[in-house]
Amino acid sequence: MHTSTGQNPVKIYPYPDKERKTIINENKKQSGVYRWVHIESGKSYIGSSSKLYDRLKRYFYHSYLSNKKRGASLICKALLKYGYVGFRLEILEYCSSTEVLNREQFYLDSYKPEYNILKIAGSNLGYKHNEVSLKLMSKASKSRNQLEEVLNRKREIMLGRKLSKSQLDNMAKNNPFKQPVIISNSETGDSQQFLSMTQAAHFLGIHKTTVKRYLINSKPYNGYIITKVNSGLDSSSISVPTNVRQPVLLTNPTTGITKEFSTTKDACDYMKISSKRLSNYFKNIESSTDKQVKTIKGYIITKLDFLFPNAVKRYSKSIEVTNIITNEVTRYSSISLAAKALGISAASISTYFNRKRNTPYKKKYLFKLI
Repeated sequence: MHTSTGQNPVKIYPYPDKERKTIINENKKQSGVYRWVHIESGKSYIGSSSKLYDRLKRYFYHSYLSNKKRGASLICKALLKYGYVGFRLEILEYCSSTEVLNREQFYLDSYKPEYNILKIAGSNLGYKHNEVSLKLMSKASKSRNQLEEVLNRKREIMLGRKLSKSQLDNMAKNNPFKQPVIISNSETGDSQQFLSMTQAAHFLGIHKTTVKRYLINSKPYNGYIITKVNSGLDSSSISVPTNVRQPVLLTNPTTGITKEFSTTKDACDYMKISSKRLSNYFKNIESSTDKQVKTIKGYIITKLDFLFPNAVKRYSKSIEVTNIITNEVTRYSSISLAAKALGISAASISTYFNRKRNTPYKKKYLFKLI
């Protein structure tokens, strides 16, 4: 049953930027059709979802709006350009999950929304791919053809047919799982190289497609980090990556209080931000020449492996402070304790290491991590 049979919205949120929590809470366990309306121009966008709160929640993530996969989405571009203050959000209708596409089509036909690229609900009909997308689609198609050829050859082998050397060479060349990889133990730092993802899968006791998935997504599997071996490099020249299990330090520059997390994911969960936002934060710091300290939600974030470049198995946070005036050397078990004893903020010391300074802090202290 529909909660609305006409074109009058069942709910209107005139200030979506201020009503985010209300929007999410009021639309939990609901399915239906929604509409974004640009207040000044009257242009609109219509969408639907069987999980309405989840879909609406995504619109409030910058990472969702700026995702390159949605580069052709006019509504995402418009929200980024004008901000939420330039729009109102309407719930046109609540309906069952089996009816959402039919009801979305009703409103698409009624309103003819300008921000909708696709004019048929749940269809790609009418969508024009850009040149980059077409190239990617072509490449994916070729990969599928190659994989199909490999599978056909394997079927021939299973049927007892003999293959020529050139056929066998082509099979090896086009085998999507013949990718040398390195399996590293994130706790001990031990690593081992395998000639293919199939061998790595046997070692981990999982299927080769699972190895491929974790490799592509750059995620650890049960404490093991899976990385690709670049062509032309032997295993001795490849270092074990630390970006997957990356310990970080959060420092409040106002209070000097620090919080330590063993992974970036834990830090992101604590601050309630996306991993992409944190990644961009580190990229901006590394490329910036500006000496101004940047923060996220009031925290200075530091990669602990930057502080401990020689650490192999575990990182330490002890610090040695040298007073160059008195030549007194004092050791502290943490940055926080050192900062408290010296009467300065822990953020200042963290920034000192983050910027790899070698001059005395305030022309008085030299810091060294031990």
